[in-house]
Amino acid sequence: MEKFPEIGETIDSRWEPNQVIQLFPEMSELIPAYSVKYDGIRLVLQVSEKNTIFSIQTYDQKFVTPEGIRVGSTIKQIFDRCPETCLQPRKVYFWVNGEKRFQLVKNEYEILLPSGWKYLISCHDGFPLNKCCTYELMR
Repeated sequence: MEKFPEIGETIDSRWEPNQVIQLFPEMSELIPAYSVKYDGIRLVLQVSEKNTIFSIQTYDQKFVTPEGIRVGSTIKQIFDRCPETCLQPRKVYFWVNGEKRFQLVKNEYEILLPSGWKYLISCHDGFPLNKCCTYELMR
């Protein structure tokens, strides 16, 4: 079986860049990304200017974290399995001239899991937190 991609790993020839992610339209910040399948699970790998993986994310409900959390898990399920976690505003990291920076994202929250995966929640204006529309796991 193929090795699961890891943060800091250099992208190798088995993957071809096939998408670009724009983090902040007002900054025109474009991040190269690779949409890959690992063991039948769709992953998006974002890479730095040095061609190393700095983010792994999935919307695929087949993926399960070591804590038993998957895309679509409820906030209650997460806190029942990981009571030491907390909900916090989401930070998005990016590089400017080789320096790592971050920006808080409006209406987005994250729960950092003990395994290092983050459960991301995007809320539409007017929706209470328990009715969020987008769930994403990111490492």
